[in-house]
Amino acid sequence: NHRELNPIQIIDELLGDKALTLIKEFFIKNVNRVDRLDKYLEKYKKTGETLKNYFSSNSPSLSTKQLIHGDFNLSNLDIRDGKIMTIFDFDEMTIAPIAFEIGSSIVHLDEGFMFSDDLFETYLRRYISSFQLTDEEIIDTYMFMKYRCYYRISRYFTYYRFSSNKVEHFSKYQYKLDRYEEMDINKLIKDIRL
Repeated sequence: NHRELNPIQIIDELLGDKALTLIKEFFIKNVNRVDRLDKYLEKYKKTGETLKNYFSSNSPSLSTKQLIHGDFNLSNLDIRDGKIMTIFDFDEMTIAPIAFEIGSSIVHLDEGFMFSDDLFETYLRRYISSFQLTDEEIIDTYMFMKYRCYYRISRYFTYYRFSSNKVEHFSKYQYKLDRYEEMDINKLIKDIRL
């Protein structure tokens, strides 16, 4: 079983009344400061609209899709002597642009809050040495990094807080998203191409 990634539809849902109501309820119950709620909602909506506009642009690189793992991270790899021996946990297989897999992998590797611009550049250089990526695909990768964080933040409010599997998606992914938004992707592309 696999699904096809549709970021525009997902973002529409995450900007919908149901998701916004759950966010408001969470802030009212746990933070009890209307000013913080208003500020957060403004930021949340702006980020969602920016991502939606990007994925609506009909970039040719976004329309080229393939079957990808969907959750490619270190916990789903059996690595021995520096080589990947086995890849497992295929329950998130998705038809999506390769940039989604690369962007999601970068976000998963960024677990120590140490994934600086230099490490992002190094990761992409290494990837490009084996597979040719266009500048557009690099920008897509960057946007999917932000999308992955936004999705995880939203899932915290709309799903994980109702689950017995409590995870710190909000603070962890908001921190990552804030850092990614500060990156100068055009400068990074120039540096990668040197």
